[in-house]
Amino acid sequence: MHKILIINADDFGWDADTVNTTINLFENSILSSASIMTGRNGSKQAIDFALKNQHKFSFGLHFNIVDNHIPYNPIQTNSLLNSELTFKLSNQQRWDALLFRLKYIDIQKEFEYQLLQLLNNGI
Repeated sequence: MHKILIINADDFGWDADTVNTTINLFENSILSSASIMTGRNGSKQAIDFALKNQHKFSFGLHFNIVDNHIPYNPIQTNSLLNSELTFKLSNQQRWDALLFRLKYIDIQKEFEYQLLQLLNNGI
């Protein structure tokens, strides 16, 4: 039986350094796939690379609702957001999830917004 090792890069799109390092790993045949973060400083560069290389590598969504990431639809009533209208820090978001303080509809809408960013860009 033929075995294949798949190595996936996380946080593709976080910033320029992360994107450049990830691209270097792809170009040196170390990576098989990457999960793209939307709404970050390097997102456009990551999406551009993915568009040009979809035939060679796999790309997916890195869904993010933590650590001051900016939501696509920041409204005060969103249960995922802090008072600055960014996503809460990881530990707070986890506690709120465990205590059932997060609204399903808020998670669903943000997931749809982030997924559409990739789909609308051809990924």
